[in-house]
Amino acid sequence: MSENDKPQPNNQYVPPENGMGERIREKRKALDLSVEELAALTALYDFGNPVEQERGLSISSLYLYEKGDRKPGAREIRLLCEALNVSPNWLLLGEEWNSRQGEDSSLAEALRNLVEQASNKSVTKKLLDKGLQRDQSHAMKLTEVKMRKIR
Repeated sequence: MSENDKPQPNNQYVPPENGMGERIREKRKALDLSVEELAALTALYDFGNPVEQERGLSISSLYLYEKGDRKPGAREIRLLCEALNVSPNWLLLGEEWNSRQGEDSSLAEALRNLVEQASNKSVTKKLLDKGLQRDQSHAMKLTEVKMRKIR
């Protein structure tokens, strides 16, 4: 039984990171990936490890994360975010920065308006292009992992 499945007293605070395993599983399924395929995909994003070392996240670690029995560390969060094409904020908290209420969202909105109003639209275009490149790169890696399964 994971922490998320345990009954909580009515007024007890439940940290948002307790739902991380469920978010990992839901996003993996939305991408139509098995746990094995997600492990292979994380290896494609693990550029920091030498070739002779095991790369990516192990299948057993992914199962533990999804069950909520273990929390990933910083490296593992980076690999999961890249492989699942999500932000660390969404993975950890279940929401994006721009969905928060209060001063943070007001500041973000003001900054967004300034960028949109700027006479130099090339900055905005570069930011949008970078996001598009990330999405295209992710799609290529997903295809590579799926093609391994077919072979």
